[in-house]
Amino acid sequence: FTCKQCPGGTYSNVTGAYECVDCAAGTFTPIDGAINCVPCLVGTYQPSPGQESCFRCEAGTFTNKTGSKICDDCDPGTYQAFSAQRVCESCPIGKYADDKGEVECVNCDPGKFAAEEGMAECELCPAGYAQIAPGMANCEPCPAGSFSYQGSAECQPCPFGKISEKAGSASCFTCDRNSVPDKDRTKCICAVGFAAVYDNTTEGGSRCDPCPLGAICDYNGTVWETMLTRPGYWEALSGEFYRCPYEYYCAGGVETGDLQ
Repeated sequence: FTCKQCPGGTYSNVTGAYECVDCAAGTFTPIDGAINCVPCLVGTYQPSPGQESCFRCEAGTFTNKTGSKICDDCDPGTYQAFSAQRVCESCPIGKYADDKGEVECVNCDPGKFAAEEGMAECELCPAGYAQIAPGMANCEPCPAGSFSYQGSAECQPCPFGKISEKAGSASCFTCDRNSVPDKDRTKCICAVGFAAVYDNTTEGGSRCDPCPLGAICDYNGTVWETMLTRPGYWEALSGEFYRCPYEYYCAGGVETGDLQ
């Protein structure tokens, strides 16, 4: 009888064999007359027996061992853009991959961020912070005079009548009685008809007292130490105001002196 070579995808490693043996799944041989099969290389696979070659792992999958029957999907937070790879890459900061087998990572949406590599999802900007750009690693604090809710893309100015004194504020608060916000809505100032007096027992270090007779408190933000005198009045060094006996002697503005 005549012996024949085993065709590709099969082998025989014994003398006097009656038939050839298929290469097992995960192995191959491309030549005729093989005495053994070769494991699929790293990054390749073969799910069927009796094959002459192995397949390349598709993008989004990998295998880091020889003789693979299947390729593994990249885990969430990782990706692989190329075929026949042994590992997946971590998503860079500012990006994420929320499913298995991804071929690329996606930018975080505005109002979100990814501060670390390998994120499966982006985090929401905390209240008091915002991020208007996509694909960012952090969020920016809202400047004083503004605020934001969690997951905000932009900071919002404080509503009328409210302020925020510090950067990164999650909310604004209403000024105390007799005071109003300044134009930037970053602090409270005394309202018309009141003046700020130093008081270290209060949280802000001052309080708003009614404007004394003879003083000018016709604008928001009047401070006791610098408020002007009305015509016909003068201010004593003690800070008290008195009517002049002769009005033409007291033109108003800065009129200070002492009682004689």
